[in-house]
Amino acid sequence: MNVQATDMLRSLLETSERERAALRRTLDDVLGFQRLAETVGASKDVSSLAQALAATLGHVVPWVAATVRLGDGTGPSRELFAQGMVPAASESFRELEEDAVLRWAAESLRPARIPPMEGADGRGWIVVPLVVQGRAVGLVGLIPSVPADDLTEHQMEMLRLIAAQAAAALDNLGHIEELRGNWDELQGLYGIARLLGSSLDVDGLFRIANQAIHERWAPKAVAMEFLGGAPRRFSSGAPWEDCAPLLSLGSGEASIQVIGQNLSHGAELAGLDARVAIVVPLSSAERRHGALLVAHSDEGFAGDGPDVLQWFDAVAKLLSAALENARLYEELLAANRRMAQLQERMILSGRLAGIGQLAGGIAHEINNPLQVILGRVQILQMRCEGSENVHADLKRVESETMRIAQIVRGMQEFARQEADDAAERRPVPLSGVIDAVLDLVGFRLRRHRIEVVREGSDASVAVLGNVDELKQMVLNLCQNAIQAMPGGGTLSVQLARRDDQAVLEIRDTGPGIPAEDIDRVFDPFFTRHPGGIGMGLAIGYSVAQRHGGTIHAVPGLVGGATLRVVLPLCDPSGKTDSGNDRRR
Repeated sequence: MNVQATDMLRSLLETSERERAALRRTLDDVLGFQRLAETVGASKDVSSLAQALAATLGHVVPWVAATVRLGDGTGPSRELFAQGMVPAASESFRELEEDAVLRWAAESLRPARIPPMEGADGRGWIVVPLVVQGRAVGLVGLIPSVPADDLTEHQMEMLRLIAAQAAAALDNLGHIEELRGNWDELQGLYGIARLLGSSLDVDGLFRIANQAIHERWAPKAVAMEFLGGAPRRFSSGAPWEDCAPLLSLGSGEASIQVIGQNLSHGAELAGLDARVAIVVPLSSAERRHGALLVAHSDEGFAGDGPDVLQWFDAVAKLLSAALENARLYEELLAANRRMAQLQERMILSGRLAGIGQLAGGIAHEINNPLQVILGRVQILQMRCEGSENVHADLKRVESETMRIAQIVRGMQEFARQEADDAAERRPVPLSGVIDAVLDLVGFRLRRHRIEVVREGSDASVAVLGNVDELKQMVLNLCQNAIQAMPGGGTLSVQLARRDDQAVLEIRDTGPGIPAEDIDRVFDPFFTRHPGGIGMGLAIGYSVAQRHGGTIHAVPGLVGGATLRVVLPLCDPSGKTDSGNDRRR
């Protein structure tokens, strides 16, 4: 009886002890979950949560080394927490990753015992996948303080449950960090967009983009080519000539080009002290604006993930839109300038037409009595050969009458409208016209010690016109230059082809044209030369206008004057290559 009671009591005590141990274990599990839940609620970043996860797992399975990583095991993972990872342990974990053991453990979705490996103190590894909705988003690697085979199934199950609870929180925090990073990225792009939108100057747009790129990526060199109108090129960190070969490699492509070191491009990259470069096309609305080059010393710069190329793609779109606005603004300014010039020419043409009609009528009425006066004066000179005083007075009257006749002839030339085009207009090489005029004024040039500099003698630079009128125009311009240099100087005559126009420039080294006279030099009867009648440039302007071109004085010169004639070219058949509305 006593023996049976003792055995029963012992049995009850053992059962009670087992139940108490189970209850203690359950309580520990509950406390562990509670601690983890509190940590999850208080964690603001994945690193602190990973540290709390490792500590909680340590209450279930004491460990000597631990690492918590994000990744599904198929590629390099992102380490969130590590402790006790001595070189031997790190090398052992790296071998598990290379041998796809971690991938197998992650795909199993359950904690796995990895046999002992060299450098892990003979205890082996415990790999615990972090599972969210049936997929592994990371894993925990533990080197337990006891052999892995000694762990119970209950411990393994507790590892799974704790890891599952933490995995959802880690995944959420990861998404929050990603959203926060995307928000910061968007804020940065918004700042760039705001700065680009505030400028309509191409130079300023490059400075803004260059500063943003340097602040974000610290490149070795940045270069940009803008093809709006005349090509414009910019560079920072290296001369443009060193950037141009790499920029040309991807400037014609539709997508971002990554240029790495190889036998073809190593020398160009070395010249920029870089190891990789990207070329970003700049285009908008089916219009190609150019390209952007960014060279970097880090070989992995363009391979750090899609975020790098996506950032440059976003900046390229913003920059392209800003360049399009700058191009449209420049075209608007050019159109306004052309309209203002056209308006000025229309006003001048109207004024000249009115003056021309008046001058023609006056010249017609004056010419007949003027010829009678001149004839009578010459008769009186013959009759008064013996009287020197009277003869001198009559000579003075004759001289002034001849001067009046010269003015009348100028008025008649100015008043003359378009002649018979079919009879008089033909292709005229301007080089021949210039040669004829310079030969005609050769004596005056030598007498005034004026040196002639001739540039351009292409016989194909021809215009459709009246050769006599064109000679009169060039002669008047040369005489105007000669009058500006009575004490000697240099007369430069330059003829060039510019697109579909002939451009003739006649420059002198005289005192120049005052700024207040620039808009008046082609007005009839306006002159600053003593003894001049102010009709030479007015007649020249009229001739150029009748030939579909124009003449203008080049402003802003420090010394001397330059008169530029722009006329439409013609082909050998006699057709002009440009309309009458083309001006420069």
